[in-house]
Formats: sequence, structure tokens, C-alpha cells
Amino acid sequence: MNTIIKRNSPLTLSYQLKQILEEMVSSGKYKIGDPFPTERDIAEQFGVSRITVREAIGHLVYQGILRREQGRGTFVTQPKAYEKINELISYTQDMRNRGMKPSSKVLALKLERPSWEVMNSLRLDESDKVIKLARLRLADKEPMTIQTVYLSYNVCPEVYEKDFDWTTQSLNLVLKDLGFKVVSAVQRISADIANDLEAELLEIPSGSPLLIGEQISYLGNDKPIETLKSVYRADRYDIVVNLNQEKEEKD
Repeated sequence: MNTIIKRNSPLTLSYQLKQILEEMVSSGKYKIGDPFPTERDIAEQFGVSRITVREAIGHLVYQGILRREQGRGTFVTQPKAYEKINELISYTQDMRNRGMKPSSKVLALKLERPSWEVMNSLRLDESDKVIKLARLRLADKEPMTIQTVYLSYNVCPEVYEKDFDWTTQSLNLVLKDLGFKVVSAVQRISADIANDLEAELLEIPSGSPLLIGEQISYLGNDKPIETLKSVYRADRYDIVVNLNQEKEEKD
């Protein structure tokens, strides 16, 4: 592991230091949850200013490798989960693929009149009812995202009427078992900050950054089956997009 800051390098001191500190974590020298050395200790060890150290640590905090806790210091955090938005996969299966144990806390399961946005997304009439299923989704008992899904009650009343265990059950598998196969979806990603309720549920400070995913899922006949809003902790989630150039550009 390179632990030398090169003064004549074209790379900035803070970037070199960031690489060294990141390697210290990835090599296993510091484990998840371990306290990280103080700015003063790092500055003395590598012979740089505390401003340089602060910049390097700031980059690692932004990447989700470290986290700062006011009054306590800096700690090694878990690597971010990431969502590939070019493939359809349930939250439950996604977490299992990462070797994490998914679970949920049910926040709401009820029938209600759809809002204009939900009615428009699911192509419903004003007289129709929707099933609202809101859950706090966890991985290894840590809150990751708040998901709220709406489904047409007329299309799949069993979701509401049958006694499913929504703390462990995947909605995608329930729909599949009921004969509904989701074949496509449109998702929009935006950014926001956590309000007091979201912060409490996700166990983050109020005003923390969030990623918001809004998705409409479709059956094979292009009929919308569900609309889903996911509120992700930005310190635990990345969004990964695979881009392909279908046709060669011509002058």
C-alpha cells in the first residue's frame, strides 16, 4: 500500500491522501463501524495540513465510505448499495443478491380513493379504489428505503383481501403468483431532502439528502399494474445506469 504523499506529483495532496485513506479502509485495516483517525492524527502522520485532511475525508464521506457524527468523530460506514435501473428486480431479491437479509415494517395497508397522479398513472376512474401498501424496507435490520405502492383494487383485490405477511413477502412474487407478470417499467429519479418523518423512519438527520424513485410498472398488454415511490437514503444508495449506443453516429 502506497502511504507516501508525493509533493512533486501532478495530483493534488488531498487527492493523494484520499486514495491512501480509501485503501486503508478497503484493505481491511479499518472495519465497518470502526472509528477513523482524527484530522490531527492524519495530518501529523502524513505531514499535510488539516485543510488537506478535511478535503480528503470530505470526499470519502461523499462516497459513503466514511460518515461524520457530530460530537463523536468519523467512522467507517457500509459500502453503498446500488440499484441498476436497466433491469427489473424486486427489493427483496436485490438485497439477497448482495448477501443481505431483507425485511420490512408495514407502515400502511388500506383502501383509498386515488390522488389525481395515481389515477392518471394507473388509468383509473374517479370511482375506482386503490390499494396502498407503504413499507419501510430494511437490509440486515438497517433502514434503507421507504416504499409506497398503489395498485388498482379492481385488478388485484387479493393483495388487500388475502392475509399476506408483508414484513417478508415480495409484492412482485405475489403478483406473479396471482397471474400478473410485470414486463416493463418507467422510472424517474430525482433528489430531495428528508423531512422529519422520513428522517425518523430512515434513522438519519432531518434535511439529509434523499434519492427519490417514482416508477410505473406495466403488464405485457401495456396496462399499468402499479405505481411505486421509493425514498432512498442517499448515503446508502447509488443509482447505476448502463448506457449502450444502438446505432453508429454518422457525420
